[in-house]
Amino acid sequence: MLTNYDVFSEHIADDSSECKYSLMEIGKTLVTDREGLSYAAYVLQHQ
Repeated sequence: MLTNYDVFSEHIADDSSECKYSLMEIGKTLVTDREGLSYAAYVLQHQ
């Protein structure tokens, strides 16, 4: 579901059945940055 909302990006290697995920720009706002800040509380409060 989170890949549908562009929070994560899904990567499947051609030679493997293993699936890996990486954060997209939206997802990066939900984790803390170098200063320990994020938009997660704001996003969760205004959903």
